[in-house]
Amino acid sequence: MKEKHIPYYTVLESLNSKECPICFLIKSRVEKYFETLLYEGINDIGFREKFNESRGFCNLHSHKFLNYHDGLAIAIVYREVLANYLKEISTNKYQYKNISIHCMICHLVEGKQKEYISLIKEYLSDEEFKLAFEQSYGLCIPHYFAVYKIIENLPDWFKQFHIKKYQNLFNTLDKYIKSCNASLGEKRPQLSGDEELCWISAVQSIVGFEGKEQD
Repeated sequence: MKEKHIPYYTVLESLNSKECPICFLIKSRVEKYFETLLYEGINDIGFREKFNESRGFCNLHSHKFLNYHDGLAIAIVYREVLANYLKEISTNKYQYKNISIHCMICHLVEGKQKEYISLIKEYLSDEEFKLAFEQSYGLCIPHYFAVYKIIENLPDWFKQFHIKKYQNLFNTLDKYIKSCNASLGEKRPQLSGDEELCWISAVQSIVGFEGKEQD
């Protein structure tokens, strides 16, 4: 039996969330990053140097930063980035950088995603993990294929669980579309509360939950 440490139980607990567990864990980690940054990191010299070098965060994480409504913190760090751009524009020495490639949070997300996928790979044959996973939301499609990339011979239970999940969603979308067809009259299917929101579930399953960038 494999020895189980805190990371295992962190992933196990994430299966109780009503979303893709990897999306949930990454989102939680990014939120913790921002909370720590705003509490104690803005004036850290090392952070400021890396932030300036990378030209700030990517589009996704810059807008996530805005959502914390800490105007002073944002003004302080982006003032320096803007000063660098002004200098380059004035001297015609613009140094192009792909901000998405250099974004510190994107690098954090990439590392954490690999960590969580490795943990799932390690415990796929663990009975406790299997039982908990079968009661969970399951993985979004991007993260399913991310797991598949490193485990081509996925256990049959894991594959069938996701096929059933995605097929049920497909069927619900069909039912939802028919419910919107006025020409069916009384034959229009009645929807439950969850079924009425299946179009949201479709987007979340296909691209991941909010905050998940496509690889």
